[in-house]
Amino acid sequence: MMRILFLFSLFIQLQNSSPCNSQSLDNGLIWMLRDTIKINALIDSGWKATYTSPILALKRAKDATIKSADLKWDKGTAKAMLLEAKAHDLLGNFKEALQIDFQALTISKRISDRISEANSLRQIGGMYEALGDYLNAITYLQSSYSLCRKIGYLKGIGTSLNDQGIVYYKKAELEKAIWYFSKSVIVKNKIGDYKNLVNSYTYLAEVYLLINEYERALDFQLKSLEIAEKIKDTYGISKILASIGNTKILSNDFSSALVFLNKGLQISKSIDDKPSQASTLDNIGVVYERFNWFEKALDYFQKSLQIHKQTGDLNGQATANSNIGSVLISLLQFDQAEKHIMYSLKIDGSLKNLENEIDDYIILIKINMMKGNINQALYYSKIVISKLNKHKSLNHERNLAELQSQLFEKQGNFKASLIAYKRFITLRDSAINQNKKVAVALKEAKYEFDKKALADSLKNNEAQKAKDLQIKFKDSELQKHKLKQNAMLAGIVVLFVLGWLLYSRYKAVSLQQVSERKLMLLEKEQALVEERTRIADEMHDDVGADLSNLLLKIRMNEHTQTQSATQSVDLGGLKNSTNSIIHKIDEIIWSLNSHRDTLPELVNFIVKYYDTILNENNLCGKAEIQETLPSIALAAKQRRNIYLTVKEILNNALKHAQASSIQLVIGFESNTLIIKICDNGKGFDTEKLYQGNGLMTMRKRLDMMNGKLEIKSTPKDGSEFLIQIPIV
Repeated sequence: MMRILFLFSLFIQLQNSSPCNSQSLDNGLIWMLRDTIKINALIDSGWKATYTSPILALKRAKDATIKSADLKWDKGTAKAMLLEAKAHDLLGNFKEALQIDFQALTISKRISDRISEANSLRQIGGMYEALGDYLNAITYLQSSYSLCRKIGYLKGIGTSLNDQGIVYYKKAELEKAIWYFSKSVIVKNKIGDYKNLVNSYTYLAEVYLLINEYERALDFQLKSLEIAEKIKDTYGISKILASIGNTKILSNDFSSALVFLNKGLQISKSIDDKPSQASTLDNIGVVYERFNWFEKALDYFQKSLQIHKQTGDLNGQATANSNIGSVLISLLQFDQAEKHIMYSLKIDGSLKNLENEIDDYIILIKINMMKGNINQALYYSKIVISKLNKHKSLNHERNLAELQSQLFEKQGNFKASLIAYKRFITLRDSAINQNKKVAVALKEAKYEFDKKALADSLKNNEAQKAKDLQIKFKDSELQKHKLKQNAMLAGIVVLFVLGWLLYSRYKAVSLQQVSERKLMLLEKEQALVEERTRIADEMHDDVGADLSNLLLKIRMNEHTQTQSATQSVDLGGLKNSTNSIIHKIDEIIWSLNSHRDTLPELVNFIVKYYDTILNENNLCGKAEIQETLPSIALAAKQRRNIYLTVKEILNNALKHAQASSIQLVIGFESNTLIIKICDNGKGFDTEKLYQGNGLMTMRKRLDMMNGKLEIKSTPKDGSEFLIQIPIV
């Protein structure tokens, strides 16, 4: 039944997207089903490639997004965006990933896809965690958890619990972290989400590593390895082997560490998992560094750096550069070491990874102290202090206090050195006490976790017995239910066919009505254009011609008549009035003429008016016009507002500024019309006349077009007006 409803919904989407006859509808439905299957396959294969090849996952996500957009399938678009955001996350592009997650959230809400909405909220929380914004991270993760509980999405519940544990783990609130991880383990065990269960066990191991309880950490890592081998998760196996190797390093069991790390490296090579290869190479380098085999360690770190560059992993590049710098310090190559640490610092700064930035600065303090650059080392220590004010870290404060004690001692400031050393001792003891408290809390949490797991196990056994009793009863009812289901299915198919026929008829009638309305609107619009053109032609041919003849006669009388001065003045006034009327008629003709609604026509008309102003008033000036202007169509109101603004400025320069020279510059750049008008007139105080009627009118016109007006003017120095109007 659900499949029939799904097919019907796809059919409705197809009907809304394109009109066609019954034959093409059948073909369209088939092709749409095929396309959605292809999109889902792209997305699924992309998720499988995320950790092994995030660049490939990103490509498949973008392909799925494009195909979903072409199909107008919003659900597919949201799912593809979630994959795209995850790929950017793994590539270290956290801000871009966050932006895409928000877009996926918007689409999911619009189409009421609650599962995609919950996943979007969870990924947004994860991105805020990666950016160090833990408050927003917890807010969005809790929203995801609440939504998952509301819709009964158990997989989402387990994952959101795990992600909240990660945030508290990053915040060093380990008691809360263990609580969330344990809850996540219970849910994932319940639903058999074994792949994500490995992730929770891995983080539980990380928590115990923080307090140096290596045996407990190793216990959780071995559980992870057992599950990964059971589900044949080759990628997970290589990662876990690398984690076990790291635990062996921390417990100083270097020989065993190399065994596990080399096993993990071989597996990651076999599946071409470059991120895991790079991480394992880093850990092997650390082992050789602990053995004081610095040349060999350097070789492994450099190999790791090359792979991180190939995969575009900025975080990995920063880590590898930092490791190379540490080895070079041991080899007393301080300048080269400083160069690599500066690379690491640059990347960490671009990623806003404050914790790693502090690590880089602490290493720079050590390098400069060894080189004897005490002042530079103290400068870096001040930077660390300022960053610790934003990101509190007990370990960093302790390391800084130890280095400051040594720096002040080398500087001869023994009092400051003693104060710093006392602070170091206090912070060290505080860290030890905190680890002891956390260890006790974790043991209590483990007890509660084991007790809850046992209770769930007993409860599941009782539930299984009850299910076995119900199975026999259900078997006898199964045949009857199938007969009813088949009858219902046949009825739905009949209804579907009838609905399809009725809907096709309705769609055809609707399309015909829409086409008729469009044709009527087109005919009205064409008639309006023709009428405007007719009015413009008649005004030009009749009224314009008569007034031009009148002006011609007046000019002839000026040369032939020998009348009094008073009569000459009257003729001059009549001439000016006639000129004004002609220009106003030109303005009306220009504004009505539909063939002059482009940007070049507007500029030509402005230049024509500018030349008229110069010629009639014996002014100097020059118009500089950009050679090629785009033929963009402008609305009549927009053309008129631009022209009247320029006209107001030119008239002000003539009447009020009493200028003898006016310059006009017109250009077009970045979809913006730029007009600059300069005069050598009296100028004015912009602060006093800023609210004048003329300026207010100009600004009002420009505001209607989202334009800008800049005025530079001082008394006696002339004025400059700069107009910028966006043309879309």
